[in-house]
Amino acid sequence: MLLVVIGHIYSKCLYPGSDVQCTIASVLQTFRMPLFMFLSGVVIAAAPSLKKCLQKTILFLMPAIVVGFVFCIYTGWTFVEFINSGTKHGYWYLFVLTLFYWNLIAYRWIPEKWGSVMFLLLGCIEYVILSNLGSIIPKNVYDILCYQRIVAYFPFFMLGHYINKYKLFSYFEGSQYVHGLSLLLIIVIACYSHFLLPSYYIITPLAIIAFLMSAFPFREGETSFVEKKLEEIGKYTLDIYIYHYFFIVLIKLKPIGEWFSLTNNPFIEFVFVLLLSLLVLGSSILVGKIIKSNKYIENIVYGKYILNIIK
Repeated sequence: MLLVVIGHIYSKCLYPGSDVQCTIASVLQTFRMPLFMFLSGVVIAAAPSLKKCLQKTILFLMPAIVVGFVFCIYTGWTFVEFINSGTKHGYWYLFVLTLFYWNLIAYRWIPEKWGSVMFLLLGCIEYVILSNLGSIIPKNVYDILCYQRIVAYFPFFMLGHYINKYKLFSYFEGSQYVHGLSLLLIIVIACYSHFLLPSYYIITPLAIIAFLMSAFPFREGETSFVEKKLEEIGKYTLDIYIYHYFFIVLIKLKPIGEWFSLTNNPFIEFVFVLLLSLLVLGSSILVGKIIKSNKYIENIVYGKYILNIIK
């Protein structure tokens, strides 16, 4: 979640509407959302039941719709524009994640024998269909469904779920081969990015994810201040996601971004962005706690009235 906020500080605050970004921002842009989607799939150990999907639908869509509606009032957009937008003004993730959850129901009926092979086969077939279906879907439906992001992040979400479902982490964690090969691939892509541009969308994120997975055991069991704070951030992922946009639209740093471009010091720029991102994270968590202090408002925003009925 921290990487998502950092990316938004770069793209929406320092360099709004501009393709000019520092090297660190460009690197983060290649993998932060694929990694976020991958982790979203990792936390799902088994294909959900119908009841579980209904609960997750309420859990994801109620905050997106309620807070999104308030965000529309806050920024001057109409709710119709919000629904018809392909990005949902930033809240697309919760809509796409809901659809991904419902898609997993089909995987409940995969037989145990040859299960992993059947999973991969079905996933590849789905991805091919999704990649080609977009050209015949009406434009308004395409945007309402956030279809571009469905196609872009489907492989990463399914890969995360696949690795967890079939307990494949042991093949990556601590593997020197995966560590070395993924790092080599990242370096090759970085050196020949102009010739390998399409790889940025699939290969580069996969290589970085593999690198991080193979490096993970080196921090396993660590309880430093940083680990504890990152764990705390993880507990408030939903709150950070739905509330941080309110702060992002307030932060106008384009002149500072222009100054950073002229001075060409990405390290100082990154430290500045990191500190600002932590401030936004803390503020978003605080807003979430304030909302939850009123049970009536909490039940509306987080759909708990409906969840209680489903239970």
